[in-house]
Amino acid sequence: MEARPAARRRETLPDDRGTRPGFRHGEASLGSVLHRLGDSRAAVEPLRRALELRPDFAQAHNNLGNALRSLGELAEAIQHFDRAIELVPRQAVFYDNRGLALQELERTDAAHNDFLSAARLDPKLGTARLHLGLLLRDQRRIQESLLFAPASADQEFADTLAKLRPTVDG
Repeated sequence: MEARPAARRRETLPDDRGTRPGFRHGEASLGSVLHRLGDSRAAVEPLRRALELRPDFAQAHNNLGNALRSLGELAEAIQHFDRAIELVPRQAVFYDNRGLALQELERTDAAHNDFLSAARLDPKLGTARLHLGLLLRDQRRIQESLLFAPASADQEFADTLAKLRPTVDG
């Protein structure tokens, strides 16, 4: 059976993925979407391809770090967050994401520093303030946690604070 004309054309085209301007962004976007849809394992490969084409793509490093963190690959995730921060040191969300991975490794001092850095870089980044507040709460540093808990803190946080307030105040 003879190949259809379109299939024949595809077979003869050179592999120019590395030179097509939007390809690396497409790969990174695909990986990001797959991760957000809950398929972190499938997200890893397109994100790695995007970084092969452009190793200085900070957002792809961050997205790969998030996917790897979801898979429990914390050491490698932190390496990608480190690289993203090295490339774009004023991007608050990179610090927040690294802080989550550090917290999972029970490196709470380093996680605290990252959450604090994220909150200082972008005071409107509610997730950084929430993560810092929750970390402080878990350390029973309740008064400090109140400084960072956003007004829209999740119900679990609010309930925990309400339960602990009598022991702090009285």
